[in-house]
Amino acid sequence: MLTVYDELPHPARDDPHWRESWYLNFFDHSQEVYGIAWMGVRPPKGHGELLFAIGEGNAFLHKFENFAIPIPADIGRERTGFGPAEFTVVEPYKRWNVDFRDGDVEAHLEWEALTPVYNWEWWASTKSWHFQHPGRITGTIRIGDRRIDFTGMGERDRAWGQRDNAGFRAVHWMTSQFPSGTCLEAMHIQGPTEGELYGFAHRDGRSELIVDYELDIAYAYPGGPPASALITMTDEAGRDYRLEQEIMNVFSMGQADAGEEARQFFTFNRYRLDGEPGYGMMDHWWGDATALADRYTARGRNLGELLSI
Repeated sequence: MLTVYDELPHPARDDPHWRESWYLNFFDHSQEVYGIAWMGVRPPKGHGELLFAIGEGNAFLHKFENFAIPIPADIGRERTGFGPAEFTVVEPYKRWNVDFRDGDVEAHLEWEALTPVYNWEWWASTKSWHFQHPGRITGTIRIGDRRIDFTGMGERDRAWGQRDNAGFRAVHWMTSQFPSGTCLEAMHIQGPTEGELYGFAHRDGRSELIVDYELDIAYAYPGGPPASALITMTDEAGRDYRLEQEIMNVFSMGQADAGEEARQFFTFNRYRLDGEPGYGMMDHWWGDATALADRYTARGRNLGELLSI
C-alpha cells in the first residue's frame, strides 16, 4: 500500500538500476500550449536527469535536457530540486508545484488532483513502485518577453526502485484529459505471448479500472513514434471509450543503459473521444524490434489498483 510518506524521497538501494523520479505533463486546451517536466536521480551512479520542454502547436518553444547532472550518492531531500527545476509537495496526493528556470525561461505550475491515485503494483515483477495521478493545472510560463497564463490539465507520475526499461519488449502508455473532466490512462506492455494491461477511466466523477483494451497504431517510421492511433477501451462498469489520437510533436531519445536498439519517444497529441476534443501523451519505448506491431490487445485482469489516500 502507498502511504503519505511515499510522496517523500526514498532511501536508495545499492543497485545500479535504482532510480527515483518525478514527472508531470501539462496541456492548456484553449491555447494548445503543452509540456513535460521529468526529473530523476540515480544515486548509485552519481548523477541526476532532467527533461523540461514547452511546446505550442507543432513546435517546441523551449527544451532543456541534461541526463548527467552530478549528484552525491547520499543525496537527500534536495533530490526533488536540482539544476533548474524543483518539484514540491504541497499536500500529499492532492497538490504539487513544479518550478523551472533556465535563462530567460521561467515556469511555475500548480497541480491539483482530480481522481484517486492509480498504483501500478509493480513491486513483485520489477522491484519498483509506480503511480499515476491526473489533475488540473494552473500557472505562469515566461519565455523572454512573452507571458503565458496557463490553465489546463495533465498527469503526474512518481516512481522509485529498480528502474530498467530495457527489460520491456514494447510499451505504449497513453494519458488524455478532456474539458468535460473525463480522464483516460492506459498502458500496454507486450509480453512473450500476451499483453499486460494497466490503467483506468474517470468519467462523470467516477473512476473505474480498464479491463478491455485495443490499440490500432500507425508509426511515423519503422521503430519510430506513434503518428496516429485508434484506442478502444471498456472499464469495469461496462462503459466504452473510442479514442482517436493524432500526434502534434515528439521528443525522442535513446534509452540510457539499454543498448543501441532501445528507443523511447514522448509524443504530445490531440485526442478525440466520441467527438469531444482533448489532449494528452502517448509514450512508446521498445527493446525488442520483434515485439513491434500495428495492433495490440489485452483483456481481463488489470494489474493496477485505484487508491483513495
